[in-house]
Amino acid sequence: MTHPLFTPVRVRVAAPLVVCGALLASASPASATLLFSPNYATNGLGSWSGIHQPAAGGRISLVSDIAGLAGPVLKAEVRPGDKTYTGSYVAERAEVMGRTPNGGMNSGNPWPDPAGSTRWYRLRLSLPSGFETPSDSRWVEMTQWKGRDGSVPPIGLLAQKGRFVLKVKRSDDLAVADLGPVSTGTWVTIVIGIKWSAGSDGWVEAYRDGRTYIPRTSAPTMETINGATDPIYLKQGVYRGSGWKSTHIAYFSDTLIGTTRADVDSSAPALVTPPATGSSGSGSSAGGSTGGSTPSTSSPAPTTGAAASATAAQATASSVVPTVTTGSETAVALSGDELGSTARDTATATVRRRKSGRLRIRIDGLSRIGTPTGRCPDSARLRLGWRGHRAYHVSVPVIGVKACRVRSFLTDAKVPQGRTVTITVVGKGYRRASATFKV
Repeated sequence: MTHPLFTPVRVRVAAPLVVCGALLASASPASATLLFSPNYATNGLGSWSGIHQPAAGGRISLVSDIAGLAGPVLKAEVRPGDKTYTGSYVAERAEVMGRTPNGGMNSGNPWPDPAGSTRWYRLRLSLPSGFETPSDSRWVEMTQWKGRDGSVPPIGLLAQKGRFVLKVKRSDDLAVADLGPVSTGTWVTIVIGIKWSAGSDGWVEAYRDGRTYIPRTSAPTMETINGATDPIYLKQGVYRGSGWKSTHIAYFSDTLIGTTRADVDSSAPALVTPPATGSSGSGSSAGGSTGGSTPSTSSPAPTTGAAASATAAQATASSVVPTVTTGSETAVALSGDELGSTARDTATATVRRRKSGRLRIRIDGLSRIGTPTGRCPDSARLRLGWRGHRAYHVSVPVIGVKACRVRSFLTDAKVPQGRTVTITVVGKGYRRASATFKV
């Protein structure tokens, strides 16, 4: 007998979605090979294998015309006092679930995303104006990659303290990985690549709106329970802890899953950490946006003459990744996702690569990227990441109050030739700022 609070839904094969008109269309990248898309316009909720919501229902639905997206899109809602039972566990949640075996989790049939597989996920979500993010230890989770037998999901996407964060349970480097400020009234696209493994060969990589936030970082992405790898499935919606007095609503367009980034992300390969334009909260949209502006389908007016040349030069410069040659110094500009694009909003990292592969790095002008107090803290926490190596963290003293300079330091880790490195200011009072270079 089916539990009254767990609604199974019939899985259907997704078909292409085409939406015409002035509103945005929830379409898949051209020529993509997709493993999964719910395709709400054709299948409704039928591509998901189940729904978790309160007994009264109505917390999971499909709606249209949200923040400029024609839809239909998934709406998940949790109100104060909502209780959803999943077995003996009670929580405030409204979620769809999928990527489970045919016949159910205990059927013995193959899991769609097994250990050893690489999967790329495109999540597109919109939060309405007034969406409350916790300022304390409370949490709101919107997507979780859940183990069948485990309790805390190995990977989860949450809103916490005004930020989107990705939490990877078994990784010290990605225990709370920042994905930028929470924006409301607009659509945010987050693309995440995951190598599923309970061992050290697992990894995570993430982009937000085409910009690198987490370079490929080694991490166990699955758990081992009773000597066996705990299989993974996907849940999406709103799931939160107790103590809330507000209603949380989240909207999701079709979530796409593929085996490569190009399968799910039409912007791949993305520009690597270009200067931000308007993501510091200056933009607005109908419904009270607090970050960024609603995407538009209208084409910009053509630019001509000197303006066109300047625009082309700026686009070229933003897409070029500097190369650090062995034995010479290279200056690389850091830019912040919460900042503008003028010179006073950037700091500079000067990088020299030794023959051994170790990097000598000095950072100048951190005062330009801003601190809440308006002055330099005593030290800065930096994070370096490159493919094939777990993230490297270092806390470096700051010297010179006016210059706000990070004292030159030498990395212990050796960076192989040909790697792309991302260096990020991640804490100690600074706003996030990062730069990318090749060695």
